[in-house]
Amino acid sequence: MKGILTSLASGDTQEVILDYVIETEGNRRIFKLIGGPIGYESFYIDDKVIERIGKNGWTACMGTKYVYDRLFIPADEMRKALGGKIKWVE
Repeated sequence: MKGILTSLASGDTQEVILDYVIETEGNRRIFKLIGGPIGYESFYIDDKVIERIGKNGWTACMGTKYVYDRLFIPADEMRKALGGKIKWVE
């Protein structure tokens, strides 16, 4: 999947390619990004979160100046990553 990485030190942005997994824990599904700025970017997949992310994209990491960069995943990339499994609300 493609994301937009913004350096909070310089303000420069670049497109990055990221990997992810969708895991099941009990009866819940978890979306986990691999290789994000802090390494723990993830969320439980539920209808409310999916509706928001499918419409607005996902800020996987807000960033901390000089520590962690900001990472944003556009809505179209999130919809592709989650496949046709979710009913998207436009």
